[in-house]
Amino acid sequence: MELERLFLFSFFESTKRDILQLPLPIGNTYNLTPQERKALVSLNNNNLFIIREADKEANRQLNISNFYVKLPSDPTEVFSQRLHKLINQAATMGTISSNEKKFISLKFEELALMSGPQGGETSSSTAVVEDDWRKPCYSYLLPKVHKNTCKPPGRPIVSSIGSVCEWVCTYIDFFIQPITSSLPSFIKDTSDFIRICRDITLAGQELLITCDVESLYSNISHSHGIKALSFFLDRLSGTNRLHDSFILDLLNFVLHHNYFLFDRTFYKQISCVAMGACCAPAYANIFLGWDFVTIIWDGTEAACLQFLKELNDNSLNIFLTYSCSPDSAVFLDLRILTEGNRLVTDLFCKPTATNSLLQYQSFHPQHTRMGIPTGQFLRVRRNCTTDECFRQQSSDLTVRFQQRGYPRRVISKAFQRAQTLNQASLLTPCPRPQDSTVRFITEYSTNRNQVRHILIKNWDILTTDSQTSTFVSSRPLMTAKRAPNLRDILTRSHFT
Repeated sequence: MELERLFLFSFFESTKRDILQLPLPIGNTYNLTPQERKALVSLNNNNLFIIREADKEANRQLNISNFYVKLPSDPTEVFSQRLHKLINQAATMGTISSNEKKFISLKFEELALMSGPQGGETSSSTAVVEDDWRKPCYSYLLPKVHKNTCKPPGRPIVSSIGSVCEWVCTYIDFFIQPITSSLPSFIKDTSDFIRICRDITLAGQELLITCDVESLYSNISHSHGIKALSFFLDRLSGTNRLHDSFILDLLNFVLHHNYFLFDRTFYKQISCVAMGACCAPAYANIFLGWDFVTIIWDGTEAACLQFLKELNDNSLNIFLTYSCSPDSAVFLDLRILTEGNRLVTDLFCKPTATNSLLQYQSFHPQHTRMGIPTGQFLRVRRNCTTDECFRQQSSDLTVRFQQRGYPRRVISKAFQRAQTLNQASLLTPCPRPQDSTVRFITEYSTNRNQVRHILIKNWDILTTDSQTSTFVSSRPLMTAKRAPNLRDILTRSHFT
């Protein structure tokens, strides 16, 4: 262990020394004009203005007493003690291993300090982290512009990063995800749905029906959600019933201890599951898989509408909005059409969609800007069954790329590549290998290549040691992270 740390320390110090000798990045291409940058700095330094994310819609939702309740103070300490008691009981009973206990109790800033000297107990510096690591979740809204462009309702998100339940949710998600993928109604992605459509033969009288659950996350009661998960856990073979019970206890804890900070006030969500918890999508899918089935309707439209009406008459607080048509339907990013006795698909974009393609002049790595047209044209080719649809959608996409400043040769090259393929070839599943490669993640700058050469020069320090070489690739890989945007620069945190 000490020798391994010596190699790591040597690599870090050598790389740090070389990078600090580089000149500061110059000549960066800014995405704002000089006048816009000057105005941005002036606005950011003006203490007369405090810019926060829109909160009018948030205040309206937080006043719904069936969902939220104000808390008199920060409950982090009390909730943490309850969680640790639950985890310690499971560890004492042998329900979870010591490694599982360590993972669930993982502290956000403790990642680098998890192993103490000689791989034993954590060092004394970790104790300081344990006192400071916890922070409450914070809430924000994503506007549903596809619902109303003038006064869009908000989709409430509770960010759990760094919170009491962050790693608990990750642990729960690991064990319930396999249930989701085993549901008969499970659809992995657009490609999976297109493959299903290609295998369907129509008799000529079927109706195309799409349903959408209105505010699903906000309408799953705790009792029904836990009952649904318990239903599927009981049917899994070879599972540990004590561990299944522990998963349910953890889920129950997460659902009843979802609190967050908004505008310097603490709130607790007293019903439903919070968007933002990583286990929430799988939990919601399991709930729907427990109570709803996939239907192919072969009957009259009147009977179909009556059936859908009766579906909405339920005790689960679930309401379906739906559309019913004999010739077309919209699902995901697809428009499904009938053609004889088969289903064909076309690309679908919402009416509120704007041209959000990256500007070609944007200060991003060249391979990123060059790869976007290829990916977009391949997506069009995959979604479009017929050549006619592909040509029409490609024409529209070409105009959108031209509006964003992409050279004609770049657009043409991407189109030509997609044109040589057919839909079937793009629907073949390509298993992705497990990627455990260590990456150097930093913001993109003009000295990116110089930093890369420094990493390559010092990489032998890591590959020489038998321990560290098992965790790194033969050559270093660099990944550019997102740079601060206007929201990051201008908005003030609820903590400031």
